[in-house]
Amino acid sequence: EKSFGIQGEFAYFVKNNLRLSIAISTYLDSSPFQNNENQWLNSKTISFGFNPNIAFYVPIINNLYYTPEIGFSYGIGNCKSEIKKNTSYKEDLNDWDLYIHFFALEYKITNHLAVGLMLGTVSYGNIKEKDKYEDTFFGTSSLKFGFEDYAALRFYF
Repeated sequence: EKSFGIQGEFAYFVKNNLRLSIAISTYLDSSPFQNNENQWLNSKTISFGFNPNIAFYVPIINNLYYTPEIGFSYGIGNCKSEIKKNTSYKEDLNDWDLYIHFFALEYKITNHLAVGLMLGTVSYGNIKEKDKYEDTFFGTSSLKFGFEDYAALRFYF
């Protein structure tokens, strides 16, 4: 499996401990899988996202901050999956999430540079998939609680 994501975030500190942000992201994924005939096939996904959020900065020690974040993300994209060699299936994707990063830290190296680490998230979201060949929809809603890891390099101007 190969995946790559990148996000640009524009933020404004309303107060010393309150950050309002808007992030724009893109994500690419390529996942090989084996079908019933033992053929290796591929599934490719590309998506674009928009994410407004609010983070609170609670000082711990020196330049280390606890930074829980509340946000909303919305994404669109498409997925192309091979069914068998030379035959593929396409669908449009549309999703949204409300989330809380409840365990997040940021260390300010200088006034203009910081590193962040996020380890825990609670989210509620919905994904809709639309078949490009037939006029059918498939949707799922989910409540997630997880300990995924995410690192950030932040530049402040």
